[in-house]
Amino acid sequence: MPYDGYTCSGSPYWEDAKRLGCKTGYDGRGRQIAMLDIGNMRAVFMIGGLSVRGSLARYAKGDNLNGLLPEQVPEVLASLSDRLQADLTQAKATRIDAAMTARAAHPIPDYLDMLGAMPRKSRNTYADGSICYRTKGRSKELAFYDKGAEMQAKGGTPPPGHWLRYEMRAFNPKAVFGCRVSGADLGKGWPLERLAAMMWKEYQTITKTEAMKPPKGIRTAGQGKRYCRGVIMQTAMQSGVIGQLVDSVRRNNPEMTSKELYRMRKELEAEAAGHGEPSGLARELDGIICEGLGA
Repeated sequence: MPYDGYTCSGSPYWEDAKRLGCKTGYDGRGRQIAMLDIGNMRAVFMIGGLSVRGSLARYAKGDNLNGLLPEQVPEVLASLSDRLQADLTQAKATRIDAAMTARAAHPIPDYLDMLGAMPRKSRNTYADGSICYRTKGRSKELAFYDKGAEMQAKGGTPPPGHWLRYEMRAFNPKAVFGCRVSGADLGKGWPLERLAAMMWKEYQTITKTEAMKPPKGIRTAGQGKRYCRGVIMQTAMQSGVIGQLVDSVRRNNPEMTSKELYRMRKELEAEAAGHGEPSGLARELDGIICEGLGA
């Protein structure tokens, strides 16, 4: 699993910005800044500091369909360091994205539609169909989306086929790893290994709901009602209604323990997942993620 997005901060002299010919201006807080775009990377100089952000993979390869392996990072950071006259290997990483793109057999929305709730994470969906699971405080998030559709939306040309993208984004590396992470650390590989392990562990906790297929042989109204009830249950789980229901029960029944509420959620999710005929997509998705992460 390779690297993609990267943001770091360092402390060069403010004079460096003037020497490099940066555009100057002010940020939203009224601070004087200078900006320099190098490919897709943006460097922002401030008095006493420097911030560099963008996709290392896109900077090095022209696109980020495939990311950077740890052994490729030092050469890329050396190139940026030379351009900015600042040693980015010693800069503090303030965001790290570890990403994997896998070719799938079916349209990506078919897989994304199965991804339900994750314990202790908020599930966020967006107009482009992408799904993000966030921790409280947003120190990190797990994201899934259609990479081919994203490339087309940005004016690119994706390769033929269906391309599933999954990423673990560390917005606060120090909080995620428990220590400061430098540019040099990225080349050593341990941040990537730990992010991949976190992704696999969290992915396994996601409740997956297979696409509904009307069962054959419905002969009575009772069977039809039970099937429709299953559709409603699955829709509730996919939209997050089950989580909202459990929260409502917790607020109105303060005497209920966390264990009782957890059991209630699992019973509702199990009932929702128990309707319809399995399509096999969930097992296929498990295989895609497992292979990509080397789990």
